[in-house]
Amino acid sequence: MPSLSSDTDFAVIMAFDFVRAPQLTHAIPGDKLKVEMKILEIKNIVRKDVPIYYRRLFSGTLVLELINKTQESRIDFTVETKPTGINEIIVNGMEPVDYPLLPLTKEIKKYISLLDENGGLPA
Repeated sequence: MPSLSSDTDFAVIMAFDFVRAPQLTHAIPGDKLKVEMKILEIKNIVRKDVPIYYRRLFSGTLVLELINKTQESRIDFTVETKPTGINEIIVNGMEPVDYPLLPLTKEIKKYISLLDENGGLPA
């Protein structure tokens, strides 16, 4: 087995790994890994009483469609109005769902924002 005592041996091995790495990333096409997710609705939305007037706490049931299956999950979220007038939506709690959390949370925030703008949240 060759030793890695010189810098040139190390450089050749590193170059070989960098050349081979892109081939490994193309072994699995990215299109086949996408899972379709659609938020159907948030039902049974209930507003919780909070003494702070610029924070509104809600709970409800999130209905998702994942790979042509409907899945329900309990969700808690907050709509907080900042001093600048912009609403910040915070998803506080959610039951586990078989979907990556970051993209799901982003879509939930968009959905809640649309609900709030169109008067779909309880007053």
